[in-house]
Amino acid sequence: MSTKQWRKGLGMLPALAFLVGCGDGVGLAEPGASSPPEVESAKAAAVTDACKPFTQEEHIGLTATYDTHVVQASAGSSFNSATTLVVDGSPRQDVYLRFVFGLQSENDTLIRARLRLYATDGSSNGPALYSTTGGWNGNTLTWNNRPAPIGSPLGNVGAVSSGSWVEYDVSSVVKKSGDHAFVLIPEAGDGVDFVSTEDSRYDLHPTLVVTRVHTACSYQGVGGELDAVWHKGGTGDEWAHAMATDSTGAWVLAGRYTGSGSLGGDVFSGPGGVMLGRFRPDGTHEWSRAYPQANANVTVTDVTLTPLGNVLMVGHYTGTPDFGTGPLPATSVYTPASFIAKFSPSGRITWAKGFTASKPDDGGTQRVPILARAVATDANGSLIVTGAFFGETHLGGGILDAGPNSRASEDAAPGLFLAKFSWEGNHLWSTALQAGYAPTEGRTLATDSAGNVLLGGLVSRPHPLATNAENPLIAKYSPTGTLLWTRVLQGAIGDISALAVLPGDAVAFAGNFRNSFTFGGQTLTSASTDPYDSNPDLMLGVLEASGADRRAFRHGTTGTEEMSRMVVDAQGNFMVMGSFFGTGDVGGGPLGAPVSEYHGFVASYSPTGAHRWSRYLDIPGKVLGMQPDGSTLAGYSFSGTTQVEQTRHGPAQGRDILLLRVAP
Repeated sequence: MSTKQWRKGLGMLPALAFLVGCGDGVGLAEPGASSPPEVESAKAAAVTDACKPFTQEEHIGLTATYDTHVVQASAGSSFNSATTLVVDGSPRQDVYLRFVFGLQSENDTLIRARLRLYATDGSSNGPALYSTTGGWNGNTLTWNNRPAPIGSPLGNVGAVSSGSWVEYDVSSVVKKSGDHAFVLIPEAGDGVDFVSTEDSRYDLHPTLVVTRVHTACSYQGVGGELDAVWHKGGTGDEWAHAMATDSTGAWVLAGRYTGSGSLGGDVFSGPGGVMLGRFRPDGTHEWSRAYPQANANVTVTDVTLTPLGNVLMVGHYTGTPDFGTGPLPATSVYTPASFIAKFSPSGRITWAKGFTASKPDDGGTQRVPILARAVATDANGSLIVTGAFFGETHLGGGILDAGPNSRASEDAAPGLFLAKFSWEGNHLWSTALQAGYAPTEGRTLATDSAGNVLLGGLVSRPHPLATNAENPLIAKYSPTGTLLWTRVLQGAIGDISALAVLPGDAVAFAGNFRNSFTFGGQTLTSASTDPYDSNPDLMLGVLEASGADRRAFRHGTTGTEEMSRMVVDAQGNFMVMGSFFGTGDVGGGPLGAPVSEYHGFVASYSPTGAHRWSRYLDIPGKVLGMQPDGSTLAGYSFSGTTQVEQTRHGPAQGRDILLLRVAP
């Protein structure tokens, strides 16, 4: 049976259902096609020793291009539209399957292939599988014109149970892309019924699972050599969410755990909750604490360290969390609330506060989300927090309103909140920017030597600061909350995701953008020209303490490179963390294999924007830190095993954390 035109858009659904490891998009041949389509459209990257090559396996499920059965008693008939594939010795019926595909690029090798069929009606003796000639069309294949089997059987599975998968190893004949056809010949009068591609259950369709090995680059540039790798975790699951470093190079790691989690100290108790740990500059465990949450789901979004070593944490939650100082305001699973918390230098809870948001609803009120996204501190140990919210909220200084667009019944957009609390947790001031037709959000924070607050995020029209949806925003507030200046990247669509303060209180920023904007008299334009339906580029830049432009630059391709975190060293070099889909290039050359999965990167750029080095991460990174000597810390959570250059780490016990340190 053919892959019908109306189904071609759905062709990936059954293929993706069988991905064993990585995934990939696979194009099927047009009905009657004589040559396989090419899936890899980009030229393969040159792989040399200088780019620290690694190999990566990818398991790809390919749905049959044609599948049908032929019947001896109806020798001139086609059964292409049948929802089952019947192979039987009495009456005699054979099954034919054809797979036409193009997968390989210059640096790929197919190493395994398996044919998988789902049996709805089993047999005491299943069919034998043979190769056969390709080139036929399922719409016209009959008993009379069927191709003959070739050579010896590729496999013979014996008894087949109803409701089970049957698998044949076809690695001996599927060694490369092309046209591969098979025939199932019965060995008993007790036949087998298999699901065909005409069946609506896409996940049960006949599938050829091929395993290919890519050779790809894990590194580009000069510097950023791997210095250390640490594997953290217990028998439970651990997720790394946020990291902060101090002036000695020590670091704290925050996140969540389930089961018997651990960061290297005592095993955590309870069903799961928030975890917090401190590590010395060499990565050795100093202490770790767990805050079990039996009645809540808590996500940490950011942490920072005060000058005295206290840990400030922000995030959001559903349920009723309790860090040990009393329950926070309850909220449902659909309406997250936000929290702020302070922990001692040894990780003991000092105080915690929770905040909810609401909007009018039929004479009453309805809870709506509020999400804390970033935290910063100052010389006094204050807690400064920003994020996004709908409706109204009260952080301690009066009602903050996210505006009418945040209360819309459909397509509501959030507004931005910014607040400062004393080291004791007392509200000092708070402010808000109302939602536009698209989101207005706070994404990142920093403070300068005078205690001024630097805010990064995005703002959307009809707010007076915005010219279109999602303009990247940088703003500076005095220590008492007075707005000093704003810099909106007019014309750009994106956000400011990270800020850092440089000597002289200049402001380094990083983010993602589409379209174009003018900065310091220079126009920066993204590689993808469609301002709304395209992938973003990375932008990095510096503003003077006054808010005047110093310099800005972009990196990226028409691919999916996107940054999430940034730190800056004492020399003003940028270290950026982000992700990409398939193969990425953030200024130094291609990284990673062309597999249909998201991977991560960490990269360094000079103060003038020149690429220094970039490094592939097996999984998108979650935490990023900087030590005083310029070494970069990067980490992510993983299950199974994970690869760094040519070395595989793990296996994880459930989900663990991998941390890397790379030299300047």
